[in-house]
Amino acid sequence: MLKVGVLREINPYEGRVALTPGGAAVLVKNGIEVFIEENAGEDSQFKNIEYERTGAVIVPTSEKVVKKTELILKIQPLKPVEYDKYV
Repeated sequence: MLKVGVLREINPYEGRVALTPGGAAVLVKNGIEVFIEENAGEDSQFKNIEYERTGAVIVPTSEKVVKKTELILKIQPLKPVEYDKYV
């Protein structure tokens, strides 16, 4: 089973999230496990509970999301500070 993770954007001017709760619902419905970094959708006005209701799992840190998943969704490319955390 594919495991997809969504990371919170760290750029202060980026208000988007790579996956909405509706998108998460479609993935989960099709047998894909979805892991969302805690508050990843906050700047897009999506609460953790909205993702949990779709069957997605909220994970407390980006490092834990990366360890649990095979595919990472993000709007902005990784910044050097992020890259150093995951490699």
